[in-house]
Amino acid sequence: MAEHFKLEITNRSTKITTWTGVSPNFADEYRANFSGFDNVDTDVIDNKPMSDALKTVFSVVNDFVPKEPSDSAKRTAKKNAGKYAKFNYAKRVKQRASQFKTHAYINFAIPNVQFVTLTFDSRIFEGANDLKACHIAFRNFIKRIRHQFDDFRYLAVFSRQRNGNWHYHMICNFDETVSGKMIRELWRNGIVHNTVITKYDEFDTKISYCVDNMTKIAWEDLQGEQGYLHSDRLQNKIVLRSWNDDEYEMAMKFLREILGSTDLPVPISSTEISEPLSAYEIKRLSESYPNGKIQSNKSFNINYLISHKGFAELFDKPVVARKK
Repeated sequence: MAEHFKLEITNRSTKITTWTGVSPNFADEYRANFSGFDNVDTDVIDNKPMSDALKTVFSVVNDFVPKEPSDSAKRTAKKNAGKYAKFNYAKRVKQRASQFKTHAYINFAIPNVQFVTLTFDSRIFEGANDLKACHIAFRNFIKRIRHQFDDFRYLAVFSRQRNGNWHYHMICNFDETVSGKMIRELWRNGIVHNTVITKYDEFDTKISYCVDNMTKIAWEDLQGEQGYLHSDRLQNKIVLRSWNDDEYEMAMKFLREILGSTDLPVPISSTEISEPLSAYEIKRLSESYPNGKIQSNKSFNINYLISHKGFAELFDKPVVARKK
């Protein structure tokens, strides 16, 4: 049996996932099948039985699927061919939510953040209920901003209003000097509401609101669509895995710093160590963070441990949009 770990590092925190007592080929199974898949039977992959450890990883996704879909969601589901379309879509939505949060916390910093709501007036814009037409209007809006501002960054989600028109919620790096009037003159398609975010809990609330728009309000509408819009070249989290030769030594370095320990094994080369961490050392990981979520299944453990140790030095400082 083997042990593996994965680090997901951001500027604010680090998530440690450990797999204890898994089969020796678990890393190959994870790499081949968890990064992306379609029409997956949760018992069989590529005509081979899936290990219990990987089944447990996938089972988390099932919990994310709404328990009682609306009639509209049921009608939309019929359009999706394949026995596992719902499972696959739930996995994608879960990934979108995680990616959105990561992008928001790494690339934006209060007080240089605004939350902007953009609506369409059907008297001005005829395609307000056509998502493709609305996306074109939104992207033209972004182009107009970039003609007037340097270093503009944004994240945007979209959902329907009760009247069927689409609207957008945008987190962007405007500071308090950018007024709602200025944004409205650039939008040109309807009403604009903007809020300068000055408190951390308010920032958390706006991020959660955007995620809810994607994962709940627009669940059925976004099947087959891009989940959210964002600037190019946004910084993302750093992911290091114990089973990747080119990542192993760096992963051990950060793991040692997170846990404040100097006696974890330091490899001369990754090929000289058959098991990255012993069962005893994995046990110590769990004990170091008693609030970590531990899931057990038969002979293996999957541990999700959150550290408040972030590595801001690995990421560029968030920029502020500046008037040209």
